[in-house]
Amino acid sequence: MVSETTWRNEYGSLMRLREGTDGCVRGLYRSTTGSSGDYHVTGFIEPAAIDGNHARALSLGISWRAIDGDDEEPGSQWVSGLSGQLLHTPQGPRLLLMHNLVVSTHAPAPKGTGFHLDKLQYEPTGESLPLLSLSANGTAIDPTHLLGGAWVSTHDDSLRLELSVTKEGEVLGAMTEGDAEPGPIRGYADALASNNTPTLHGVSLTGWSAQRRCAYSLAGWLTVEGTELCLLDLSSSATNHGSRYLQTQAQGMRFRRLRT
Repeated sequence: MVSETTWRNEYGSLMRLREGTDGCVRGLYRSTTGSSGDYHVTGFIEPAAIDGNHARALSLGISWRAIDGDDEEPGSQWVSGLSGQLLHTPQGPRLLLMHNLVVSTHAPAPKGTGFHLDKLQYEPTGESLPLLSLSANGTAIDPTHLLGGAWVSTHDDSLRLELSVTKEGEVLGAMTEGDAEPGPIRGYADALASNNTPTLHGVSLTGWSAQRRCAYSLAGWLTVEGTELCLLDLSSSATNHGSRYLQTQAQGMRFRRLRT
């Protein structure tokens, strides 16, 4: 299981996840690049592999607002979306994830506002991190957050989101794809941006689509006007080791507001 170990990537950052019975995962991310500290991570993992030769698809969202840090720290309003798979390789289990760092506030070069992409590999390590609870980090809903409400895809009106945001910036909601039953969404949104200040609001959503059998990350931002979501969809399906280059598809997506 993904929660049996602490994972370390090539930058030295650590991650520990706890897997729930519904495929939802939550955990702690300890970064050593850019902003350094401990951060919340949530997402979804494929309930079970197709067979012994296939991986399990995985999507994660990270809020770069430190758990016990300074909200004035550069990057505290940013989010990340990751998508890929838990794969068994000849060297042992690995997490192979595409990473979309969403820089939603002004940042000096070379960062700059935008989506910054990287491919990360995590391997088991003997280092230790706390195993956090599966419960949401606070459940009191912020009724004033601009992300709350119903949204519809500008490309396909059968694709809809119903979202709410806690006062801590955690996103709870569901996505409906056509006639399928709504599937749960978890993620993070910028909880520090003011509704009265013209700025982009970073958003990272994750889910599992039983219909498409993929784990997806939708990460990007809510526009300054608060009327449109501009997101990068990273949807990952499980592969065997030899076909891992096919694991993730990327496409831009936009959603318009239906109601608050």
